[in-house]
Amino acid sequence: MTLLARPIGSDEFEDWCKASGVKVHQAIEHKLFPGNIRGLTLTESPEKDMVAMQIPKGIVLQSDYTDNDWDAELAAILWS
Repeated sequence: MTLLARPIGSDEFEDWCKASGVKVHQAIEHKLFPGNIRGLTLTESPEKDMVAMQIPKGIVLQSDYTDNDWDAELAAILWS
């Protein structure tokens, strides 16, 4: 899979995360994948006990809504 340029807004989002106390392993980067899909990728092999991210609970959105297939349904919509 070919990786493209960094997605627009990644720098601003990463700055906000850092200011909010999020800690991200140095080997994780934002990337833009074919089809204008943004995501994260590892730039090196993962370490045995690697902690990818530490996110303060206070900035995590929470809800009592549950749906086991929401991500699969979203993926099907995006790919159709």
